[in-house]
Amino acid sequence: MGQKVEVDIVATRHEDDGVAFTCMWEDSKGHWHSGPVEFPYRSGEHDVEFELKDRTGLHLEFEKDVDDAIWFEVGQCPKGPGGNDQNQIVDKTRASKAKLTLKNLNSDACTLYYALRFTGDSYTSPGGNKHSGPYAYDPEFRNRGG
Repeated sequence: MGQKVEVDIVATRHEDDGVAFTCMWEDSKGHWHSGPVEFPYRSGEHDVEFELKDRTGLHLEFEKDVDDAIWFEVGQCPKGPGGNDQNQIVDKTRASKAKLTLKNLNSDACTLYYALRFTGDSYTSPGGNKHSGPYAYDPEFRNRGG
């Protein structure tokens, strides 16, 4: 079993984008961070657990099919499922409506961009903007390899 990294994805309503997301993650030493998830050089594989904290009231949940719930691409934002993750990501599972798990092998140095995708209710913001799913969040993994 690899080191564990917990990633909290907090979703709130946003006037222009529909939903705004923030990312907080806890490393294997119990330290919390924000921004890109860092995997240190020679730290080996990591078990990553994403947990959605839905503060929108829109009943957000991960897409039902795990390959629709998370997309990966090395060096650029992913354009769809089946992107190139340089064989760094294995064992993807949609553990529940609000939880997604995977293993990052961290064997090659690279920046993995990913898109987390969610379904949820449609709504019209106070300013009249209409929003509907899928809602997406595009953070990144920084693999240092080794």
